[in-house]
Amino acid sequence: MDYKIKMLRAILGVNQEEFAKLIGVFPLSVWKWENGTNPSRPSMKLIADFLGEDDFDRFMSSVDDPAFQEMAYRMRCKVQNKQIH
Repeated sequence: MDYKIKMLRAILGVNQEEFAKLIGVFPLSVWKWENGTNPSRPSMKLIADFLGEDDFDRFMSSVDDPAFQEMAYRMRCKVQNKQIH
């Protein structure tokens, strides 16, 4: 999971703090996920809510899967159109 969070964040063009704000968690949580701690069920729900059900399924697929790449592109467009405060 750690590499997927890192990859998604890189694709979105956001740092850990910005990603945390987008999904509604503390930056320390994102750091932990990227360093080997799996997100809790409530945290996975927050990620799923941010991505949407279909894109969450794609997120959980292999990063080499074209569905993952498609989801990442859509999420990048979503974030670029949204001001992060």
